[in-house]
Amino acid sequence: MSYTKRTIINQAHAEIGMGSYAYDLQPEDLQDALLRLNALLAQWSGNGAQVGWPSVNSELVDDLDADSGLPVDAVRGVICALAVDIAPGFGKAPSRETKIAARQGKKLMTRKSMTIPQREMDATSIPAGAGWKWDRRVSLSANDSDIKEGEVTRD
Repeated sequence: MSYTKRTIINQAHAEIGMGSYAYDLQPEDLQDALLRLNALLAQWSGNGAQVGWPSVNSELVDDLDADSGLPVDAVRGVICALAVDIAPGFGKAPSRETKIAARQGKKLMTRKSMTIPQREMDATSIPAGAGWKWDRRVSLSANDSDIKEGEVTRD
C-alpha cells in the first residue's frame, strides 16, 4: 500500500488530537506540515536514515497527493516524528508513546540503511612468496571465514 504525503500529514495531526473529527486543516496548515515533513526527512537522511523520500523544496513541484515513497515499516515512525514536530504549534504535547514510536522509527530506518562491513584478512600473517604479493588484499564477508575463489582483490 502506498501512502500519500497528505495521508501522513493527516495522520500526524490525528496523533496529536487534531484529526478531521476535531479540526479542519487549513491549506496553510497542510503546507506548513509538508515543509516540516520535508525538513524532518532531510534531517533523517543526513543522520543516515535513508527512507526513499522524494525531497523537493519547491512548493510548485511538491504535491500533497503524490506518493510518499516510504517503505511500509517507516510510515508509523514518520507519522509520529512529524506529530512530535508539529505539536507545539497547536499548543499540544505529544504522548510518551508517540515520542517513543518516533525515536524507534528513526532508529529502525538508520539500522536498515547501514551496510554490513567487510573485513580484510591480515596480510602480515601471510608469508610473501609462492605467488603471494603484498599489494593484494583478501576481502572476507563478515559472516564467512573461509576464502573462496574470486575474493582476492587488487587495490
